[in-house]
Parts: sequence; structure tokens; C-alpha cells
Amino acid sequence: MIRIAILDDSDKDRTFIGNIINKYFKHKEIRVEIHTFLKAEILLIELREKEYYDIFMLDIELPEQSGILVAKETRKYLPESFVIFISNYEEYALEGYKVSAFRYITKDMHRLEHLLKEALDCIVPIIEQKNEKEYLYIAGSSFGKILYRNIYYIVKDHKYIILY
Repeated sequence: MIRIAILDDSDKDRTFIGNIINKYFKHKEIRVEIHTFLKAEILLIELREKEYYDIFMLDIELPEQSGILVAKETRKYLPESFVIFISNYEEYALEGYKVSAFRYITKDMHRLEHLLKEALDCIVPIIEQKNEKEYLYIAGSSFGKILYRNIYYIVKDHKYIILY
């Protein structure tokens, strides 16, 4: 499953973007979980509480802080996630790429669906491949698997390892 966070202060834009994403993943028959956020602080609290997202779709101009600052903060917690900026303002594009944005898309409603699908066509295969990687372990006489993305850190305790 692919998890996506959409941060936009416009209800209309959040709904429109969410509908495009749902339609895309339904057509591809890929499970997706979309979380929408009106305020950056709520998204950042979730990140601090270890919520995981594969893709962040961020507006730039937000009431309390910019999407650029939110992207910088997401990089601290999830450096391998993808950031797509969706904004009305082209002048922030260069700033967006300084935080390793995958794409910067303007909110031209006539082209937004096409540009989002194009970006997702590039991102989804990478995420699916990453999601398939797993850690194999032996516990007694049985084997188990844990996806790498579900491992936060590993601690060695004498002859044992502990996965968190």
C-alpha cells in the first residue's frame, strides 16, 4: 500500500487533488491511503509520532508556515519520501528543488491531472520496488519477514538483535 499526505489550506484543492489520486490508483489497481491536512502543524505532529508517508503533496503558501519549511521537516523524518509541490506560485519552484522536490506543479486545473499522473507514473514503480524489500529472520524453528520500511532501528544485545 502507498501512503500519501496532501497538505493544502484550500478545501477545494485538497478534494480535487485527492480525487485525481484516487482515480489514478483505482485505475492501476494499487492500494492507496490518502491523508489530507489543512494545517502543517498537524502533519508535522504525525511525523514526529512516526507516521509514515511515501509521498507528500504540499502547497507552498500556507497560513502558518510555508510548504518549503514543511518539506525540510519531512526530510528529517523520511528522507526517502517523495515531495511534490502543487502551488499557484511559480516563483517558488527553485526554492522547492532545494529540498529535493520530485516535481513542482502549478495549480492549473486544466493540466493538473495530467501532470500529477505523469509524476505518479515515475514514482509508483520506485515505491513498489522499495516496499518489496524485506528482512528475513529465524525465530526458533520458524522464519519470518519484516518489510525494511517497518524497521525504525536495530539494537544488538549480546547474541540477539532487537528490531524496532
